[in-house]
Amino acid sequence: MKRVRKIIFNLALALCLGPLLPGTSAAQDGPQVFDVVISFDPSTETMSFSLDPVVVEQGRGDRIVFSAPDVESWRVAFAEGAPSPLRSRVVQGSGRQSRNVPVVPEAAPGTYKYNVSVTVGGRTYTVDPEIVVRPPRSG
Repeated sequence: MKRVRKIIFNLALALCLGPLLPGTSAAQDGPQVFDVVISFDPSTETMSFSLDPVVVEQGRGDRIVFSAPDVESWRVAFAEGAPSPLRSRVVQGSGRQSRNVPVVPEAAPGTYKYNVSVTVGGRTYTVDPEIVVRPPRSG
């Protein structure tokens, strides 16, 4: 548990200090890949995400990789008729599969709620995290 806390602390520190360090802005210029790892805690029957919200940039060519290693199956879906920033309205896999999905370049800036469902022990659990598309940075 101490090791996990140390890793989380170091990651949080890097995310906070990264923009202040010289040479870090160049890494942000091109398309980014965002790993969204879906976790499920069977003792509390709660889901958590490595990123929520996922913040992408309009027109940059970003991609989101969804995975849920400790579940039987998982599904990411945008409501029928609702706008989606992803090329696919539904993305799914088994616990051992990840899916790499592009953000459409023409996705309008804004907040997009989506449903994540996981199946564990034959039961399905659902929550609704967000993807935020921000306008391109000028400069």
